[in-house]
Amino acid sequence: MRFMDFENSQLLFHALGSAYVQFIYWLVLWICWSLLCLQLFRSDARLETPDTRFDPVPILLGLALTAARWPTLLLNAPLNPDENVLIGGALRFMHDPVPWRGADLITSGPLNSYVLLIPAALGLDINYGTARTVGLVLLIIAVISWYLCAKQVRDKFVAISVVLPPITFLCFTQDADFIHYSSELVSVALLSVAALTVSSLSSSSGLRLFIVALILGAVPFAKLQAAPLAIVAFFVIFLFAWRAKGERFSNTMVMMGAGGLTVPVLMAAVLLASGSFDDAWRSYILSELELSAKPMGLYRFARYLFENIAFVCSIGSLLLIAFIGTNRQFLRSQICGEGRWLIAGSIVYGLASVYAIYKPGNPWRHYLFFSLPAAVFFATAMFAPWNLGSTWQRALARLSRSVRSIGSVAVIAGAAFGLLLFDLHGPFWVLEEVSVPQVYPVAKIMLALLKGDSDFAVWGWMPQYYAMTGKRPTTRDVINQFQIWDSPQKEYYRERYLSDFNNSRPNVFVDATGSGNYTFTYPPPRPIESFPQLYQILHSNYVLFLDIKHCRTPRTRIFVSQARLSDLGREKLEAIAKQPTCLQDSGDLYRLLSLLG
Repeated sequence: MRFMDFENSQLLFHALGSAYVQFIYWLVLWICWSLLCLQLFRSDARLETPDTRFDPVPILLGLALTAARWPTLLLNAPLNPDENVLIGGALRFMHDPVPWRGADLITSGPLNSYVLLIPAALGLDINYGTARTVGLVLLIIAVISWYLCAKQVRDKFVAISVVLPPITFLCFTQDADFIHYSSELVSVALLSVAALTVSSLSSSSGLRLFIVALILGAVPFAKLQAAPLAIVAFFVIFLFAWRAKGERFSNTMVMMGAGGLTVPVLMAAVLLASGSFDDAWRSYILSELELSAKPMGLYRFARYLFENIAFVCSIGSLLLIAFIGTNRQFLRSQICGEGRWLIAGSIVYGLASVYAIYKPGNPWRHYLFFSLPAAVFFATAMFAPWNLGSTWQRALARLSRSVRSIGSVAVIAGAAFGLLLFDLHGPFWVLEEVSVPQVYPVAKIMLALLKGDSDFAVWGWMPQYYAMTGKRPTTRDVINQFQIWDSPQKEYYRERYLSDFNNSRPNVFVDATGSGNYTFTYPPPRPIESFPQLYQILHSNYVLFLDIKHCRTPRTRIFVSQARLSDLGREKLEAIAKQPTCLQDSGDLYRLLSLLG
């Protein structure tokens, strides 16, 4: 079942008018955000004891993020290449769920694709819409966890104060690196839920410690890059439970040790039983070490931060609020009491986040997701509760008298101010893309050629064809990065590729290394001729069916099996041979599609 009818969405947007949809989008977003800001001035945010009344903040956080991200659910195109890899991996896991045998996701762990199987279990397609829906849910879980964790550790006033800067950035950013289904979201959600679980820790909490460690033990199988964060969080929580909460050392060690080892032991058992342990070791561990062998360097890292100035400003504003939200008396009491474990732990966790971003050496912006929970946890540890007073508390106390008296007016003013900024900032570009019909000729041609086939193979860095067609990759390698790069394990990856390919030869093979195709390396990826063993199989068993030139489409060569060639029939083949290989307009495309159909 389709999650979203992308074509009908485009027709609806066209009928309503792009400007009208933009106006509604910004109006709703700014109203949601303004209502969230108003919670900071409510009287129940200053209570010294927990309030038993209904708390609307978690719902408002979810509504604000949904109001900001819903256009991405309608866009049938990749916002980031990682989406294509994770969707392609999920399609493979539908066929073979064993990790690193079903799919190899390069630097991403299997959990990032496993969570995309949840929509499939509900009868939905695995596509961009469902993937971003899962990403939105994960982000909402993370942000609500930050809020509830801060509320449990301090109070509602502190919780809203520390969540506002990151939620503001997440709602109003238009950077594709922060609005796509990112490979960091599962890890961030797991780490955030672990923090929430331990935030209300008391003595005799063995089961809770086991659950926290179980969650942390799963983090490396979502993103190996996040493993240092999970390890640091494990030891910080261990020390906090033992030294600050009075848990017995032996009980804490046993429960957390058992929980932390559960997922790795189960994963190792599955890999050993399926004969995939060596593949996991080579593909996930050794390849990650190879890719992260050259860190950024301080100059590149500083430039990387400067290029993401909006994100840095949101973190900076959070730290500034935390600085003016504390006082000496509170800090002194924290350092002398159990609070020192929170402050020290948040600092160490923050340094681990910087290391996780710095070490791989790649300037990908979405790595910065790892620093969001670290900044929130540090601000929470430093922030003084409302009743202890601070510069931030006194400033809001003065402001709140007028805000409470004009609450509804403040919402309207906030929305009006947002619409003013919308005119200055420009329209949300995703909405502009959704309103324009998206035509991907190569994907349409492949879908017509595949007919009832469930799989095909793409050589190069274009796994978006798997996401667009809904067909799984023939081999576990969703992209051919390690088969193309000159690396110590190149021959291993090529032998593995040949084994998978020969076990289930597809009827359609696509060489997507020509000009116009996506690549993040220079020089561009080499064509299939650079892999002699595979090219010999194609030369002997396949026919170059179409050689699409780089006109309005990427240069793409499509090979088909002899069986698929005979299915088409001689008359169609003769007519197809007369069609132009430079698809200049939609007429050329649809004439070709009619012959293939």
